[in-house]
Amino acid sequence: MSEEYATLLRWVAVEEARRKVEEEWKRLREREEQLLRVEAALRGARARPPSFKPELPQGYLDALRSLAVQSVYGRWNRERRASTLAEISADVKKAIRRLMALGEWPRGWGLPSKRTIDRRVNELHRPEECGQDPPPLLCVKPGVYMPHPARFEDEARRRVEEAVAALRSGR
Repeated sequence: MSEEYATLLRWVAVEEARRKVEEEWKRLREREEQLLRVEAALRGARARPPSFKPELPQGYLDALRSLAVQSVYGRWNRERRASTLAEISADVKKAIRRLMALGEWPRGWGLPSKRTIDRRVNELHRPEECGQDPPPLLCVKPGVYMPHPARFEDEARRRVEEAVAALRSGR
């Protein structure tokens, strides 16, 4: 191997190493700048994760809310007791599967997660979120829901109010 060829190989190796060092140095500088921005944002209490609102088909959430209300009122009418979030979720999924089998549930909607159903139920006991006053559901304790007594008349209202009082007092 000639002396010139060996020198050329060394020069190519040195240049390749220099290029790799520069690339790594650039990556580290960018990472440092990113960390400094995060640190500054945290100091200023401005760091907020980006919000995510999924694109959902028109009517999907309303359909879930309607099925959740049917579940709570149905359990009250059949068993005269409150419904837990787990029971409501199971009822809603069962109703959706039945509708799917009948071809009455739009194909693209799919089966919601328990958490999605829980969110819809939580919306149904707040007038500002469900747009109804009184709201259709009443949260008697965390994770336990009943029909709102104001939606009943006379004797039925009295029975619902008694059940609400009993649940809230721990009986």
